[in-house]
Amino acid sequence: MRQPNQPAVTAATLTLEVGVDIGHLERVIQLESPHSVASFLQRLGRTRRRGEDADMRFVCAETEPLQEEAPLPEQIPWQLLQANAIIQLYLEERWIEPIESLKYPLSLLYHQTMSILAATESLSPATLAKQVLSLSSFTDITPE
Repeated sequence: MRQPNQPAVTAATLTLEVGVDIGHLERVIQLESPHSVASFLQRLGRTRRRGEDADMRFVCAETEPLQEEAPLPEQIPWQLLQANAIIQLYLEERWIEPIESLKYPLSLLYHQTMSILAATESLSPATLAKQVLSLSSFTDITPE
């Protein structure tokens, strides 16, 4: 991934959303529909770097074969309909889900704690708690 002009393929789940820089990407191939407009934009944005156009493609496979005799609305694959709706919401309305802040972001607390521990040689529990809990995301979490 770090060698220029060398084709490479990588597979990622949420890695493309959390800001991990995995190098230069020409395109994202999304399996199934993203679950939100924000998720779609985060993944699409990974290819829109260095002045290039964004390139994202969808593979929306259905688990059951479509019934040809069914009415037209029932023939449209759900994953395709969902992906189309997400794209349309953003393109036509510039709509993105509102950010929901968690009162107790325990996953973030864990990762921040591990990051501080990895960056320091040793800390007392009290010093670690003071350093981590001073961050604005953790104002509702007490040292206890």
